[in-house]
Amino acid sequence: MSLWKRVFAERRAILVPLLALLIIDGVLVGAVVFPLRGVVAQNEEAARTAGLALADANQQMRQWQTARTSRDRAEKELATFYASVLPKSQAEASRILLVEVARLARENNLRLGARAWEPEAVKDSDLQRLTGKVELTGDYAAILRFIYDVETSEAFLVINSISLAQANRQQAAQTAGQLQLSIEMGTYYRGPK
Repeated sequence: MSLWKRVFAERRAILVPLLALLIIDGVLVGAVVFPLRGVVAQNEEAARTAGLALADANQQMRQWQTARTSRDRAEKELATFYASVLPKSQAEASRILLVEVARLARENNLRLGARAWEPEAVKDSDLQRLTGKVELTGDYAAILRFIYDVETSEAFLVINSISLAQANRQQAAQTAGQLQLSIEMGTYYRGPK
């Protein structure tokens, strides 16, 4: 009897169940574990896809939060602008235009001529516009200083158009070397709610 046959015969009670367990283990590995590897791979791919979707969603949320923060800041700054810079009424806007234009003309040695103001509504806004035309006479340097002063004034004044010409010939003796400035300008104010 060979050595292997003798070992098998003497240890049959242990080897048969052990071989049966090895066969069952092989069947289980083939029938259960290998198919589960595919399921695990699919789940890993699904988790990776979900992670990418989450990253995209987080990025969109940050963009929306940034946009909301920017919008809130702009609304706050606009409210501050409305409250502290713009005139509160047509009467205040008229007073600012009359007083500020006269003061700037006087400071720049310009002679103030005709001026008239008209209110008008601004489309799709609760703002109103008060515009008009002002005529001034003076030398070129004074006119440039006046325009600069209007643009840098603390009052909210908007220059719409400028026309520059020689002073009226009828006043030629008084206005030698003088220019006539016609300036369309205005301001905005909050209209009635």
